[in-house]
Amino acid sequence: MSRKELGREMARQIRSDLRHLGLIPDGPEVQIARGQRASAGDVIRVTRNNHRAGVANGDILRIETVNEDGSITVRRGLDRDGATGLRRWADDTFRWRRYGRAESGLWATAHAAQGRTVTAGITLVTDPRTRSGSTAR
Repeated sequence: MSRKELGREMARQIRSDLRHLGLIPDGPEVQIARGQRASAGDVIRVTRNNHRAGVANGDILRIETVNEDGSITVRRGLDRDGATGLRRWADDTFRWRRYGRAESGLWATAHAAQGRTVTAGITLVTDPRTRSGSTAR
């Protein structure tokens, strides 16, 4: 299993737990990249620039609504609140249709996560990499 497949599987398990706890409500779902599912309350990561929608690779979005026409209404993720450490979200929302290549925002590879500010995280090491990310020899 590749690192990305492992990340997607971890995200599926985490999402299942969040739904079980009621933190992601039941409701209509859409299919995002590689068979992953998402619904209102889910956080997704944009994987391709989409200039029409004004989203860029790596942007974090929270799904507010899955619309009857198949689009989703999303809110952009902002930086973390300095006092609480919680992610802040933009006030405005927009509809997005080209979400099919977006990934769950519950996981990221080491390279994708570099430079992000997080309050908490779980690291899963799957191979012998050095601090620079290259394979140890």
